[in-house]
Amino acid sequence: ATMCVGQCHLGGHRECLPTRQGFDGYLGIPYSNDMGRPRLSDGRSVHPLVRNEEVAELLENEDQRGITRQYTEEAVKFIERNRDRSFFLSLPHTAMHVPLYPHQDFVGRSKNGTYGDWVEEVDWRVGQILDVLRRLELDRRTLVLFTSDNGPWASRGKDGGVAGPLRGSKGCTLEGGVREPTIAWWPGTVPAGTACGAIAGTTDVLPTFVHLAGGSLREDVKIDGVDLTPLLLGKSDASPRHAWYYYNGTQPKA
Repeated sequence: ATMCVGQCHLGGHRECLPTRQGFDGYLGIPYSNDMGRPRLSDGRSVHPLVRNEEVAELLENEDQRGITRQYTEEAVKFIERNRDRSFFLSLPHTAMHVPLYPHQDFVGRSKNGTYGDWVEEVDWRVGQILDVLRRLELDRRTLVLFTSDNGPWASRGKDGGVAGPLRGSKGCTLEGGVREPTIAWWPGTVPAGTACGAIAGTTDVLPTFVHLAGGSLREDVKIDGVDLTPLLLGKSDASPRHAWYYYNGTQPKA
């Protein structure tokens, strides 16, 4: 059983939705939450909340204060529904993309402004998912991977996040733009309290999960990712690729 809940930014056309990319079900805003359009008669900006392939609801900006909670509740229902079978859940939260809309219960909770408030909420919601895995006794049979797609949005200032000691931000190939922390949680399988500095990417998730699930990749489809199982299981700390491609900062000649 497979489901995507959240922002799947492949485009809003029907053929681009997760249900056309291998997922059994979908619930979410199919692009980033700053891409609302004035579709109401009074010009207000709205975002489509899509269930599978139909618009279930039109969300105004303030309605997004409930989106992280709604995504989490949908994810929990999916896990409970499929507790007795293998499942894959992709949960790309809208948070903490600009504009920022943490739930009212988390407004003012952090010491890092509105951005920090939404971080607090995502942290809480991830905890709810881990709790349901423990309650259903699935925690020792489930790999949870927590990561991000890119670094902070520098032009948005404090609302865009920070890259800490790293140089660069979203939209560039410096480490501040592409180097993301990743947490792998699988009690009894992924060694606890360990760290690995090997370079990997989200393109590696598909072949890794297929391997861990006992499946095989289609031979007629070119897959750019590589299997990260040795890294996750603590059997290797070496980057799995033999070749790396990077931007060298020069511009092509006209």
